Amino acid sequence: MDSKTVTAGREKRFIDWLSANGAVRHPAIAIKHDPISGRGLYAQSELKSGAALGIIPYSLILTLSKARDSVLGRAVATLNSSELVLAPISDRVLMYLYLIHCKCDRTSFYYDWMQTLPTAYSDPLHWNSNELSVLAGTNMAAAAAARAKQLLRRYDSLFPHLTLLDPKLFPAADFTWYVIHRLLLLRCCYAGRFRCSTD
Repeated sequence: MDSKTVTAGREKRFIDWLSANGAVRHPAIAIKHDPISGRGLYAQSELKSGAALGIIPYSLILTLSKARDSVLGRAVATLNSSELVLAPISDRVLMYLYLIHCKCDRTSFYYDWMQTLPTAYSDPLHWNSNELSVLAGTNMAAAAAARAKQLLRRYDSLFPHLTLLDPKLFPAADFTWYVIHRLLLLRCCYAGRFRCSTD
C-alpha cells in the first residue's frame, strides 16, 4: 500500500472518529493537501461572516486533566510521590508521555487522531548534520545544539528508568530517544514522527 493510500485511510478514520463523537464541520469546509503548506482546512465556497467552521466537543480535546486521570497519569502521580523517579515528571512531560501512549496504544480513545498528526518538521532541531552545517557559526546553531543536549539529559532522567519500573506502561519499543526527541521539542503539542511497536 502506498503512503497516500495509508494517509487517506488514517484521515478517513479520524474524520469518522470526529463525527461519531459529536464534531461537526461546516459543509463548505474541506480537508485538503497543499504541496507547500501541507494538510489544512479550505473553504470550498464563500462563508458568511461569523460562520462557525466547525464544532469540536470538549470531550474530544486532549487536556492535562485527561492525561492526569489516565492510567498513565495516575502511575506518574504515584511515581512522583515516591522516591522512585530520578526527577519529578512535570505536567508538560506527562502530556508528552500521554501523547506517545495515545499514539501507540490502539485501544486509546485518541488513537485515530494521533495517527494523522505531522510526521516531519522543518526547524533546525529536526535537521540532519548536513542541513545544520549551513548554520555553522550562528547563534541558531549554538541554540539548537544546546537544546538538543538539554532534551537528551531530560530523556536520560526518564528512560530506561520508567521502563524498568513499569515495562507494560512504558514499553521500551514505544518510548525511545527518537520518539521523545520528536515530542519534547515540539511547541504545539503534536505527536512527532515515530513508529510504535504495534505498527
